[in-house]
Amino acid sequence: MRRSERRAAVRRWLDAGLVAVDPELLTASALSPRSEAAVTVIAIGKAAPGMCRGAVRALGQVAGVCVTNAPAPVPEGIELFIGDHPLPGERSLAAGRRVLEVARAARGRCIALISGGGSALCELPVPGIGLELLQRAGAALLDGGASIEEINLVRSHLSAIKGGGLARAVSGDLETWVISDVGPAGPEVVASGPTIPRPRNPERVLEILDVYGIPLSFEERAAIARPSE
Repeated sequence: MRRSERRAAVRRWLDAGLVAVDPELLTASALSPRSEAAVTVIAIGKAAPGMCRGAVRALGQVAGVCVTNAPAPVPEGIELFIGDHPLPGERSLAAGRRVLEVARAARGRCIALISGGGSALCELPVPGIGLELLQRAGAALLDGGASIEEINLVRSHLSAIKGGGLARAVSGDLETWVISDVGPAGPEVVASGPTIPRPRNPERVLEILDVYGIPLSFEERAAIARPSE
């Protein structure tokens, strides 16, 4: 095989690989139209805009919110929010507040489209926890080499969205579609599982925070121990 032929073959393989993981095409092929007149889409993560476009290709008109890391085209009826990454910031909190508002107002079919990066991009702390602790804990855990399980357990106790918080805000039917960036790990790991409830373990969370040298006030410790709403 000549060099030009090898280059052409490699390009075909590369193009095929990109098509195979295209979030718009994956989402369009996964979703099926149903009888609901209203469909609410909540998309969170770096692949969120493409997933929103795929939802429209499959379902037609939808409404909802998309949170991602950079400006990108989204369908009409979808609000676009740009969050902060790799640590949550004020833009992430604005996105988190709007996501929960949309979730609570959803009627009929609600579809969550989740992809990597969502943990930082879309956030809202539980009462008693502030953005400063979210940033401080996130940086210490990442820099200290904490496992993804430790990080996600902590996030689920500090956040009103992670660890099933988004699902708790939806009163009707909710379906979740996930594009994973964490290999064989389960869908509950992607974006810290906003629609996948996980058991609470505040004692373990406090232990992890202590191990990684993250100081907490009395009020912060009480907020972590408080049951999920």
